[in-house]
Amino acid sequence: MLQSSNLRKRSVAWRLLGLFLLAVIVDVHGATTGILRASVVKVDITPDKSQWLTGWARQSTGVHDHLYYRIVALDDGETQFFLVQSDLCVFSLSTYDEVTGELEKETGVKPIQVWWTVTHTHSAPMVGPLSLPAANATANPSPSVGNRFRYPNYNPNPEYSAWVEKKLIDGVKQAREQLEPARLGVNWGMAMANINRRARDVEGPAFMGMNPDGPVDRRIGLIRLEKGDGKLLALIANYAMHGTVLGIGNLEISGDAPGVVEDYVEKKLGAPMLFINGAAGNVAPIYSVPRVYPDCVDCPVPLYPTISASQHLNQFRALLGDKILDANQRVGSTTPQIRLTLGEEFVETPRKAGVEWPSDMGKYARQTSTGATVIRIPVRFLKINSDIAIWAAPLELFSEIAMAIRDSSPFPYTFYFGYCNGWLGYMPTKSEFAYGGYEPTSSPYTDQAEKDLTQAVVNHLQGLTR
Repeated sequence: MLQSSNLRKRSVAWRLLGLFLLAVIVDVHGATTGILRASVVKVDITPDKSQWLTGWARQSTGVHDHLYYRIVALDDGETQFFLVQSDLCVFSLSTYDEVTGELEKETGVKPIQVWWTVTHTHSAPMVGPLSLPAANATANPSPSVGNRFRYPNYNPNPEYSAWVEKKLIDGVKQAREQLEPARLGVNWGMAMANINRRARDVEGPAFMGMNPDGPVDRRIGLIRLEKGDGKLLALIANYAMHGTVLGIGNLEISGDAPGVVEDYVEKKLGAPMLFINGAAGNVAPIYSVPRVYPDCVDCPVPLYPTISASQHLNQFRALLGDKILDANQRVGSTTPQIRLTLGEEFVETPRKAGVEWPSDMGKYARQTSTGATVIRIPVRFLKINSDIAIWAAPLELFSEIAMAIRDSSPFPYTFYFGYCNGWLGYMPTKSEFAYGGYEPTSSPYTDQAEKDLTQAVVNHLQGLTR
């Protein structure tokens, strides 16, 4: 009897000890899961040799300002996410697949965890093959479209491309190693630094210029990251604007207006700022060079003062930089309690007849059972807690589409990160296809694309609330 009683007592003691240890494990896990850690890394990617510049084919002759990666890492204890912002123009989806594939081999970080965006400066070197625009140039009868990529030497520098790709992988590794306790806040801002560029006359197709009556997204989406002690770690500013202030005549490497704004805000705040472009497919900076020149060539007195491209570039410190600083000052409370949810969806929409499809991007197109050819657009999603939803796509999206999706979103803060993880061309609205011009002519899509993308993204966003 006594022995049996002692056995029962020991059994109860062991069970209690087990429950205690389990409670400790759960408590420790609960203390780390849902608590944000973050880091930011800034890496110089300015080439030291002349390069072919993307956007308009021309060879660089020098450096106006430096180009960078700015990499933010977020970790909620269960999910890690890496946002790579780069002062580049565009790159192919096959380049993204190659780099993230190598990163996964070396670190185990999966591609869905890595978003690689560009500021879309037109004064940065090419990285990797731009197979889709090159194929369209060959097939497109429009000189304004085809001639941009019909240059015999318009190819990326393999040495620079390999160097930049390695810098990205090393930067993500570094950001992962430097994670520290952090807090996150969010806010909206507004800037009048952009304008619709689809100019119109009473007849003929739309053309590159200024359309003050055209739709344009002037909201700034701002995410503030703080260290555990409340000091600024980094800002993520989302704004729609082409990086074309310097214009086709510029031969110097530059981050253009986005780069100038990044540098200005960083010097003011002492922390990195990521410029994440939005739906800028039909959106130009309010000042671009050249814009308007008087017809009078031999006028004794100039009709307009001479403004250099660099002067226009510097104006964006006030036009956009100060507006980002203002939005940052108005960020309310920040929180360390963060839940990250990642998602991906392929949106299929018909491919325009006659568009050649490059072999290196075969997984992003297919033929249906009816014989139709469709483009498969990879759309990424990031939900942060219950109030922030970010969606991203490799598109030069017309601003009306992103604004309509934002208006239909159940999340109070819905941001679109454009030019993300590659480039799949312009996506105009259905109504703008009727006006023709550069973007609809060069687009690989039909006028059904707006509807297909909008429905898919809105449905996904609504599903994230369940």
